[in-house]
Amino acid sequence: MDVSSVVATEAQRRVPGSWRLVSGACALPFKAQSFDLIVSISTLDHLPPDLLPGGLAELCRVAQAA
Repeated sequence: MDVSSVVATEAQRRVPGSWRLVSGACALPFKAQSFDLIVSISTLDHLPPDLLPGGLAELCRVAQAA
């Protein structure tokens, strides 16, 4: 998943059998509690300060409660 279709397409090309998704971190297109683990590399640091709480809330929403 990436906000850039160019990056998402290139990632899919490099990893055969994978799928791509173009989306932003503040409106994730997944049901609540869809994932056991979320790995986010260099995402939140690119959000403007006013969008950071929403981005974090989205990550929490789609993560399974421990």
